[in-house]
Amino acid sequence: MRLSIFKAILIIFSIVIVLASLILFNVTNYLKTKSINIISMEQSRKQSELIFMNLFTIMKSGGQREDILNAIQKINKSLPGVQVNVLRSQQLIQQYGDIEHDESYIFHDKEIQQVFDEGRDLFFNHANELHFFYPLIVKTECLGCHHTVKEGDINGVLDIRYPNTLIKDNLDDTINQTLTIVATITIILFLVLFLIVYKMIISPIRNLSSHMNEIKDKQLLGAALTEQPTYLTEIKDLNNDYNDLISHLYDAHKTIVLKSETDDLTGLNNRRKFNNVLETEFSRSHRYQRKFIVMMLDLNKFKPINDSYGHAAGDFVLVEFAKIISQQLREQDTVARLGGDEFGVILPETDGELGTLIESRIRHAVNSATLTFENTTLNVSVSIGSACYPEHADNIEQLLSCADNSMYKNKKAKS
Repeated sequence: MRLSIFKAILIIFSIVIVLASLILFNVTNYLKTKSINIISMEQSRKQSELIFMNLFTIMKSGGQREDILNAIQKINKSLPGVQVNVLRSQQLIQQYGDIEHDESYIFHDKEIQQVFDEGRDLFFNHANELHFFYPLIVKTECLGCHHTVKEGDINGVLDIRYPNTLIKDNLDDTINQTLTIVATITIILFLVLFLIVYKMIISPIRNLSSHMNEIKDKQLLGAALTEQPTYLTEIKDLNNDYNDLISHLYDAHKTIVLKSETDDLTGLNNRRKFNNVLETEFSRSHRYQRKFIVMMLDLNKFKPINDSYGHAAGDFVLVEFAKIISQQLREQDTVARLGGDEFGVILPETDGELGTLIESRIRHAVNSATLTFENTTLNVSVSIGSACYPEHADNIEQLLSCADNSMYKNKKAKS
C-alpha cells in the first residue's frame, strides 16, 4: 500500500501527538506523585514543629499529662481528616506512666521503631494515607523535667497521619488545569507546524504532481509550472528543474514532430503532415461552408534525369522544384512532397477560378526555370491536377482521387 505525502505526514504527526500525550501523561503522573510527597513532607514537618512547640510550651508552663492529651485532642479537632498522636519513649513511660496505645505503637509499628532507633523523621505513603513520623529529640531545656534521659536522646515521636486526598485533590486540579493548557498549546503548535509543513512542502509537491498529471491528460507540452510560494531552496530548485526539464522535453518534442512531418531532402512537409492539414482544412471548410483546393503535382520526365545524370542530379531537381513551388504560394497555403517526384498543395479559402490562376503561375515558373547541375542545364516541366471542395467532391478520398485523375490526364496530354 502506497500513501500520499499528505497522508504520510498526517499519520506521522498523529503518531507524534499520541506519543507526546502518553509521555506527558506519564511524566505528569510521576511529577504529581513526587510533588504530593514533597509538599506533604514539608507540610507535615512544619505541622510537627508547630505541634511540638505548642506541647513544649504547655510542658514548660507546668502542664500535666492530661493537659497534653487535651491539647492533642484539640489539634485533631482543628485539623479535619488529620490524626495526630504523641508516642513516648520507654524512659518517659517508666517515669510518667503508660498512655493508651503507647507500647502497642512502639513495639508493633516497625516504622515508628525505626524513627526511635535512627532519630530521623520518616515519611511514606501507605493505603492512600500519608504518614509522617517526627522524632522529639531531647534538648538542654528538656533535662529540667526529664531526669532519666540525656541530651540527644529520642523522647518520643509525633505521628501525623492524613489521607493523601487532602493534597491530591487540590494538586490534581492545578495539574489538570496546567496539563489542559499545555496540551492545548501543544496541539495548536502541532497544527501550526503541520500547516507550515503543508504550505511549504506538501502543497508545492501536490501542485507539481497535479500539473504533471494535467500535462499527461491534456497533452499540454511546454506548459511551465507556476513558481510555488515557499522559502525552501529544495522546493524552488525542484520547481525550476521541472520547468527546465519540461522546456527541454518540449523542444525535443517539437524537433521530433518537425522531423516526423518534414521531408529530409526538400525541407517541405511530408505526406503525414499533408494528410493532417488536409483533415483539418476539410473539417473547417465543411463546418463554415468554405471552399478550398487540393492540387497534385508531378515532374515530367524525371526518371531520365536520374538515369542520365545520377541520383544527385535528381535530388538537385527535386530541391529546386520545391523552392519554385513554395515561392508561388501564399503564407496560408501548404505544400508537401508526397513521395518520389510527386507533390501536393492545399489552398485554403480558394475557389476554382483562383485555383486555376495559382496553378498557371506554378506551371509558368517551373517551365521558365533554368536548372544548372554541374555545368549541365536541366529543363523540367510539371503536370498539375486540382480538385475543389465542395464542387468536385464531398469527402477527402474523393477529393484526392479527383485531383490525381486530373493530374494524370494533364500528364497524358503532354506525353
